[in-house]
This record gives sequence, C-alpha cells and structure tokens, in this order.
Amino acid sequence: MVQFQVPPSDPLSELFLRYLTDLGFEPVHLPSGTIGSLRGGRCFDLKAGGDIDAVVVLSKTGLGDAFTERKRVEYRVEFALRGTVKGFLSNRVLALTVPHFEGLVRRRFTSFRWEIPLREDGAAQRYSLKRVRGRPLGPGEIWEGGPHQALIERLRGDEELSKEISNLLKAYRESPLTFFIVTDRWGESLRISSGVWLSEVDLTSLYFDPSHLSIVQCMCIHLRNVRREFGGITF
Repeated sequence: MVQFQVPPSDPLSELFLRYLTDLGFEPVHLPSGTIGSLRGGRCFDLKAGGDIDAVVVLSKTGLGDAFTERKRVEYRVEFALRGTVKGFLSNRVLALTVPHFEGLVRRRFTSFRWEIPLREDGAAQRYSLKRVRGRPLGPGEIWEGGPHQALIERLRGDEELSKEISNLLKAYRESPLTFFIVTDRWGESLRISSGVWLSEVDLTSLYFDPSHLSIVQCMCIHLRNVRREFGGITF
C-alpha cells in the first residue's frame, strides 16, 4: 500500500496524492526545496507514471461570487518530463494546439493544428498565449532540422494523437482548451498542460481523466524521442 508522504497540515497535498494514487501512479509529495522537487507549484514525483515523471499543481486565489466574501482558489496541473533537450532554451513555448471553429453565434470546433509560436514584433498573434507560461521563440532560436521542427513534425504526424485531442476538444465545453508544451524557467523540466484553472473537485473532470492522461503520455513519448535524437540532460 502506498503511504501518503505529506504533513497533516497540508490537506490539499493529501487530496492530490489520493487523486494520483487512484490512477496507479504511486506518487510521492516532494515539498518545495527538497531534492528533486520541481519548482512552480506543489510537486509530486510519480514512481509509476509511465512516461510522465512528475506532476506540478499550480494554484491561484481570486474573488468569490457576489453573495460571499470567501475567496475562490483554483488549480491547474502541469505534467513534467525531467531534464532538458539540447537546443531548447528555458521558459519557452515549444508547441501548442491552435483550434479552428465555425459559426459566429454558436461557434463549433472543427479541427486544430500544432504550431510553434514565434515572436512577431508589432504583429497580431493568430492565437492567444494568455494561459501559457513561457515566451514564444525569437529570431535564431529555431533552425532547419533542429529539435523544434523534429518535435512539431512528430506531433503533427501522429494521427492517433490528433484523433484523441480532437475528441477531447469537442467534448470539453466548459472552457476552451489549448494543449501546450513548454520548458520551465529553471531548465529543470519540460511541461505539458492545457492551461485551464479549476476548483479542486473539478480537477478529475479534465486533468486526471483517462483520455487527457493518454494524450499527455503520448506527448511525453514524443519528447523523449526528440531528446534521444538530439541529446539533453535527464535526471
């Protein structure tokens, strides 16, 4: 039986451990500042995470509704692959899904495409980066035959992954989804998320849903393959 390694004063970490344990990931909570803890939020190492090394849970506090003074706390989950890839700079957006819709009054999702966000000074972006933690790539950061192109080609060429993402984008109507892959600010890991902030009880409806996790696992496999091809640090 997996033992929850959290202090009694941290019930939220215990809750996240239960979510991850129910999925069979054998999680271990790594408090901030301890060896192996990834920065940016609550870090949970996955001893049986498949191709996912760790989960980082971010939190933010906002105002509640008009009938209560209680503050609303929301969370979002980033799935991490420890280490780096040669040629990927820190705090960069490596790839993201750009959805396409039809209709003016009732917009209907039709398709999506993987894109590498580039910094376009003075030009309007064709997609929003508001939910993404990281900067778009600048001049000289991407080159022909480099790791960025290798990753995007793998993502675009995976028909099964595209089908799974399309099905999830069609089904998830609460908030628009954008899958993205970023390097963290400290050069410690590659992160995957969909950028949606949810209450603690709603996390299982998206981040810990089997269809969402299947997509993340597949994306981690592509990241590992790019690292094998171009090299990089693993730990």
